[in-house]
This record gives sequence, C-alpha cells and structure tokens, in this order.
Amino acid sequence: MENLQPPSCPSQLVVAVFAEWRRQGVKFVILRNYAKVTQQVDGDIDLVVSPQDLPRAERIMVDSAHAMGWHLHNRAEFMPVSLFFYHRETQRQIQFDLFTDLRWRGFCYFSARKILASAVDQGSFWVPHPALEAVNSLMTRQIYHGYIKADYKPTIAAGFRNHPAEVQAALTGMFGTQIARELLTAVAAEDWSKAEAQTWAMRRQLVWRAITRRPIGTLRTLCADLRRFAGRLRLPLGVTVVLLGPDGSGKSTIAKALQAALDASFKTDKSRLIHWKPIVFFRSKRRDGPPTTDPHRRSPRGQIGSLAALGFHWLEYFLGGFFVVLPVRFRNGLVLFDRYYYDFEVDPRRFRLHLPWHWPLRMFRLLPRPDLVFLLDVSPETMLARKQEVPMAELQRQRDAFRSLVAKLPNGRIIPAELPLQAVVGEITLRILEHLKNRQARRTNSSSVLAP
Repeated sequence: MENLQPPSCPSQLVVAVFAEWRRQGVKFVILRNYAKVTQQVDGDIDLVVSPQDLPRAERIMVDSAHAMGWHLHNRAEFMPVSLFFYHRETQRQIQFDLFTDLRWRGFCYFSARKILASAVDQGSFWVPHPALEAVNSLMTRQIYHGYIKADYKPTIAAGFRNHPAEVQAALTGMFGTQIARELLTAVAAEDWSKAEAQTWAMRRQLVWRAITRRPIGTLRTLCADLRRFAGRLRLPLGVTVVLLGPDGSGKSTIAKALQAALDASFKTDKSRLIHWKPIVFFRSKRRDGPPTTDPHRRSPRGQIGSLAALGFHWLEYFLGGFFVVLPVRFRNGLVLFDRYYYDFEVDPRRFRLHLPWHWPLRMFRLLPRPDLVFLLDVSPETMLARKQEVPMAELQRQRDAFRSLVAKLPNGRIIPAELPLQAVVGEITLRILEHLKNRQARRTNSSSVLAP
C-alpha cells in the first residue's frame, strides 16, 4: 500500500535520508529501536557511520531535510554528533545521533569499523550483528549508570543465548576472560543484579586496556573531548527563555506546556523550570512555600534594606548563572524562567523594594541576557477573572509597564496570550525554533546551507 504520510512526518524524513545515503554509498547502522523506524519515530535515532563518511553523511542529511521542509536548528558535538531538525508548519522535531565509535568517558569499546563490518542488511538500512547489539545494549546504561535497562534485557538475553562465541569474543576483547565469563553466566541465568555488580570492574578494565593497548589513540581521543567541552562552554548548546506577565497571565501553565512541546529538542530531564530566579544559598531551607495570594500585603523595606536585598538578588542571579543555568545549557537543556529580574522594575512592591533612585536596577544589565523574553499579553479583565490577587488598576499598570519594557528589549517578543493554549504554545515554540535555526546558521557561518 502506498505510504500517504506527509513530508512533515518524521518517519518520512528518515526514509528520505536513508534512501539518499544508500544511493550515495554511505553505509550506516541503526543501533537500536529500528523495528518501526520507517513508520513511526519514537525518540532520537542512534546511527553509526565511519569517521570518513561523517561529513558527507551530515551534508546529505541536511540537504534531504531542507528539500522536505525541515530545518537544522541545532548541532551538538557530544560523543555522537547530534543533529536536530524541525518542520516549520507543524513544529515537529526530530534528533539524529551520528556515532563514529562507541565510547565511555572517551574510552572506546566498539569502533565503527567493527560494527559496520558485521552489519546485517535490512533492505533500507543496516542493523548490528545480534551479538554486538546484545553487548552494546548491555553496555549502554550499565557502563554509564551501573544498571541494565529493563527494555533491553530480552535483546541481551537472546543475543547471549544465540551467539555465545561472538559475545564472549567481544566481551573478552573489552574486559578480559574473567569478566566476560562472569557476564555470560549472569545473563544466561538472567541474574541481572549479578551482571550489574561487574560495573566497576568493567570500567577499570576498559580504561586500563585503552591506556596500555592504544595509548596514542586514547590520548588523541581525550584531547579531542577536551576541545569539545571547551567549545560547549564557550558556545552552550541550550537556550534560556523567560516568560513575563502579571499574575493571571498564564505563565505557569504555558511553561509546562512549552517544556512538553520542546521535549524532542531539549529533553525534560536535562532541562530546568525556574520560578523567578535560581536558588544558590540555603537551598534546603528555601523550599517552595504556598502560592502568593497577596503580593503587596507586606510593607516595603527601608532604603538600606532595599539596597541590601537587591544586592543579594543580584548575587544569586550572578552565581546561579554559573552553577545552575550554565550546566543545563552545557548539556543542551532548556532553561525556562517563570518571571525574571525584569519584575523588579515593573513591580518593586512585590519584592518589598523601596528605591528612590532607578540606578540600582542598572547593575542587572551586567548579567548575561536570556536568549528570548516573551511577554504573555492578557487583558486585565481576563487576568482578574483568573486570579484576584491584584486590583484591576494595578494589573493595567503592570501590563503597560511590561509592554513598554519588553518592546525595548532586542530579544523581547509580545505574545497575545488570550488565544487557546495550543495556539500560544505553538507561537512561542516556533519563535524559539526559529531563533535556534538562526543561531546555528551564525555559528556555522553557513547561511546558504540553512536557507529556508
């Protein structure tokens, strides 16, 4: 039956890329979860190509994607090279991970040459030999996190059972005879805790064998990793987004929906939703309390107390940028703020600030700017219907102040937020993805490749 899925469907992009790779002689292997990859894409797609084919494979993928209306919006050099694409009309996103070898902390345990040499042709793509797939499925979580993923256990058990000689040879080459025997025995009995108990011994042997048997290659790989880390510190892969608006504008609801909409580009477990500011000091004592129901109830501090409080907030934003925000951006996460220090200027009374001079707020200009700032613009009547915490006149004043402030920000956008939730989230998602596409074009200095 003819496949009627539109080009905006991720699986159609997968089919097109695979077909073009095969046509141009790029051999590749899908590491896992390949049973329905050309009909349905669930999560990122892990692929192995040879180091020599990597630049050509990237170019073919980008060109094929653009021909189908997909745009590259991020390129991350982790252990694999990760390429992120989105479709403008649907905001659907997909991630491809291109491995040239499989490593733990820079120490190689499977080369692309070994995986490609024994790959099994499935017609439109290649898959690993069952023995190598079983060993890699064992390694994937265990070597990093010390446990074996439950979903992979049937594949591991079948590979160990059906190809014991090949599995033993692969494990012996990585860890030596004793550990290989222990793992084979444990998996045969499906004693997964016994297999997991070998984790530290596996790590030690992997490091020792890499250093003693491939010292030059291992040193070269570790130096390359250091360069990658330095590059990601200089140009973090993640993005910082701020949502602004008075009480009742929908910040919390939209923030959670936005995280879900961008999960294919920024994994939720690697991202961070922050209310107002990053907490640096006395974290254990500053738990989230009950929601604020009367933000102007308490009297403002005196001038000295206000300056001291403002200085404390500035310091926490400054340190939080290094110890909270930067680590998330480094690992390609979304940092999403619900409120920000701009609120000091719009609603100082909420924070009990009494500042007769405007200049103390200027010190916040010394802090790194967020990538994007969105004002959720809602009428005072709608906000008051949602929350009765601030009177109508104050809501109107804050709305006008936020509009004036955001209009002056080069990275500020005013979003009509009285539309249905899906429409608001879709608009913000598209603007974030467009920002990322343009940033990627600047970073690669290759706008011709990324032209829409």
